[in-house]
Amino acid sequence: MDGADLAARFLTDQGVSPERVEVVWDAIALHLHYEIAMRKRPEIALVTAGAGFDLGPEGPHTLPAGYADRIHASLPRLHAAAVLYDAIVGQALDKPHKAPPFSMPGELVRQETQAVWPTWKQLMTQSPSWNDYDGYQPEG
Repeated sequence: MDGADLAARFLTDQGVSPERVEVVWDAIALHLHYEIAMRKRPEIALVTAGAGFDLGPEGPHTLPAGYADRIHASLPRLHAAAVLYDAIVGQALDKPHKAPPFSMPGELVRQETQAVWPTWKQLMTQSPSWNDYDGYQPEG
């Protein structure tokens, strides 16, 4: 949300219309929420698709030969994945609420710090608890 808010403030200060600022805010805020973003307007869906392609498993081997090289000659990656990792972990260490267990930022922090985190069941059964597991018998 910080990035979406920052972009919205910047664009507003530049005189961009509130309607366009909202599209940018939605695109940034939703870019990790694939199922939601893909149901939104094209600009929002494309940001999500692009972010997924850029750092996802499809990667450069699915592009035409030389295409990525031509793009990166003009727009170098500048260690994008490594810088993004550092930014996510740094923000999460400064603001732990941004990296709850089982989230992608939480997992990166766990990997970076080598912290031992509780399992789902441990979290759900620690005191205080709703006691959802007391007497529970899974089906099958």
